Amino acid sequence: MTKIGVDVGGVIRPRGQMCLARGAFRVLKKMIEHFGAENIYIISAVPQVQGAFKLGNWFRGKNLQRRIGLLSENIIICQKGREKGKIAAGLNLTHMIDDRPEVLNRFSSRIHPIAFKPDPEKMEEYPKVAARATVVKSWAEIEKHFDL
Repeated sequence: MTKIGVDVGGVIRPRGQMCLARGAFRVLKKMIEHFGAENIYIISAVPQVQGAFKLGNWFRGKNLQRRIGLLSENIIICQKGREKGKIAAGLNLTHMIDDRPEVLNRFSSRIHPIAFKPDPEKMEEYPKVAARATVVKSWAEIEKHFDL
């Protein structure tokens, strides 16, 4: 069974912006239709309570739960990127999509890392991630990777 975790900042929405990344909405919806809503998770690290509140409002404002079938209980917000690995392991994820190699480095070898537009210099700092990760530059490439 395929279970996928997806980061928000730098993946679902470009860093520093409040809009959806091109293709994110369409491909997330396809992922939910193909793998089932119970198997798609949003896992985002937000260091401050105020930031977590803003992220929750952003999801509600975009109405993603209703529009693409995302389950509200599958939106998980933690305080630090390093917590994502434990969360992913507890959910038995098979894949994690994140833009930061230092975060992907914390995932067990049972979870396939998908590096979304990673900083090439950061990838060099994490050779284990570079060796295991599928690197994608767009949501269209994620769509192709999962044969959606």
